[in-house]
Amino acid sequence: MAEVIKSIRITTVEVRDSPSVHIVYKIDVQGGVRGWSVYRRYSEFYRLNASFLRSFPKQPLPYQLPPKIYSLFSSCRGIESIEERREGLARYLKSILDDADSRWRDTAEWRGFLDVPKVKNLDLAKNFTSESWLDEVHTIKEMIRQSRTNLLRRDNHYSQQEVAAAHNLTFQVKKEIALLNQRLNTLKNGLAYLAGVGEEDAVISEWERTRRGDKLNKLSDEISILSERVAVGAHESPKSPPATLINRRDSYSSLRTIPKKGSFSSRVFGNAKVMPKDVEETSGLDSDGLINLQQQMMQKQNTSLEQFSEILKRQLRVGALIGQELDTHNQLLSELSQDVDVSQSKMKVATKRLERIR
Repeated sequence: MAEVIKSIRITTVEVRDSPSVHIVYKIDVQGGVRGWSVYRRYSEFYRLNASFLRSFPKQPLPYQLPPKIYSLFSSCRGIESIEERREGLARYLKSILDDADSRWRDTAEWRGFLDVPKVKNLDLAKNFTSESWLDEVHTIKEMIRQSRTNLLRRDNHYSQQEVAAAHNLTFQVKKEIALLNQRLNTLKNGLAYLAGVGEEDAVISEWERTRRGDKLNKLSDEISILSERVAVGAHESPKSPPATLINRRDSYSSLRTIPKKGSFSSRVFGNAKVMPKDVEETSGLDSDGLINLQQQMMQKQNTSLEQFSEILKRQLRVGALIGQELDTHNQLLSELSQDVDVSQSKMKVATKRLERIR
């Protein structure tokens, strides 16, 4: 399992004279529980970009690589150009990191460019502190909210018959769920490490371990619900008509049914045994007039169905906006809960210090 990258920054630019004068960029990478730095020349950025273009020739990059600059040391303008290119390279890396499409980040060239270490879940767990463990919980919650939003977008694409876009979002959410399960397992190992084997090795109390275990169970349930929603959406056919339309289609087809010889039906047309019952709309109309009236009624029904479909689409958009608003409120509540957790930890430390002073 590779280290999960949270942020990338290009902080400084250095000029080196071996084997010849050239410029290197210091890239600070922050992982889930640790950070590291790598130095890269512009030519290495160029090779990374070229590998992306070879691997995905039809997919445009989130941000274009800044062009090469010549005569960097000829004047003071060269220094400004170096700074401008540093900012452009930083935006290039950040756009790939933040892009919803993870195909760039899944390549070996990307991991090799950043020297992303491969670690085991147990190794990651040993790097957790009490505060960083809670930060990871908050990060996973944010990822779950993002997956829910993607599922809403997928359902919206299905309702608009945009099958390709819906399938792409389904595939993306499946990858997000796989990553969520990996990070959740790391959290479980981290909790076991913080709890320790005995009381002397424990970083957190038994009560705190139980409380955090409940958090993990809740996260696990939310991920399971996401998996079920993805599975249900994958098995539904977006092209199948609604049941109401099927019923209406069947009723229309029944109007065109020709009765067999010798059979008696309650239909007006073609049945001499039943006297037609005139109503206000059909009184005084001949056969052609009745057919025209029927066509007008069917046209009104089709118009009503289209209006009803537009109303449903508006309701879906309103529901999506409400869901986003609820996600925002949940995020605020989660941040408040995290602040409360941190405050409780500080209170415990302060209480222990007071007890020592007494």
